[in-house]
Amino acid sequence: MDTWQGYEEEMFKHVTGYMVTEFLGRGKYEKVAFESLQEARDYEFNVKANRPTARVLIYAVCKPQGRIDPINMPLAKGEQ
Repeated sequence: MDTWQGYEEEMFKHVTGYMVTEFLGRGKYEKVAFESLQEARDYEFNVKANRPTARVLIYAVCKPQGRIDPINMPLAKGEQ
C-alpha cells in the first residue's frame, strides 16, 4: 500500500456494513447502520426526499484483519 488508492482498495475489501450519517448541527449527528449498500442508499434517498437540504453521507464500515476497531470510509457519489 504505497498510495492512498492502495489503502482505500485494501479497506474496501473488508467491508462489514454501511453507516448513514446525517449532520444535525454543531457536533450532532444521527447514525443508522445497515448491512447492505442498497439499504443505505434507500435510507439516504428517503431522508433527502423528506428534507432536501439534509446533509447525509454514506460510510463503508471496514474491519481488515489485524485491526481492533473498524474504520469508516466515506463513499463518494460514484462509489455508491
